[in-house]
Amino acid sequence: MSVKEIGSVLRSTSHTEYIVQILNPRKNLSIADYSLGSFVFLGKDIVAIVYDTEIFNPNALSLSEQKLEFEKFAPDLLEEIDILLKVLILGKFDINNMNQSIPTEIIEAGERVSLMTKEQIKAFHLTSNNKLQLKYLTNLKEYKLAYTIFENIYKQLQNLLDSKHLEILKLLQKNMLWERVYK
Repeated sequence: MSVKEIGSVLRSTSHTEYIVQILNPRKNLSIADYSLGSFVFLGKDIVAIVYDTEIFNPNALSLSEQKLEFEKFAPDLLEEIDILLKVLILGKFDINNMNQSIPTEIIEAGERVSLMTKEQIKAFHLTSNNKLQLKYLTNLKEYKLAYTIFENIYKQLQNLLDSKHLEILKLLQKNMLWERVYK
């Protein structure tokens, strides 16, 4: 399986939340490669999901003095727009044991970030007994875009899972909608 690298870890905001800088967003990738709800690997085996994005445009610097400094010392930076992804750690991928709990390891700055394949996404969501697992939903519900992210997860899993898993997924979707409406 070929791995599609999309960026690298820039920094963390906590043990479970990281900021990823997209590599050459205009050249190598499509917007779909890093959309809300995309599953990614940080390093080789830490699973995360895109839960928000930021765009940094050096041309929009508010202080004209700062902009003059950029023009003088780094004119090429003014042509760049950085896309930053906020990702939430969901667990660890091991083909023998899909662990949907927070790993104790720390991800280092510069660690590569790549997209998960459909097969890997499916495997991450099934136990060794072929039961659906979404333990990370509890953590995901803390974020303002949780329902939208879950809808994107649902769309991805809908094409990967069998009917008994989809029934459970549909119940979770209804529960998420109910919580969204009545909170």
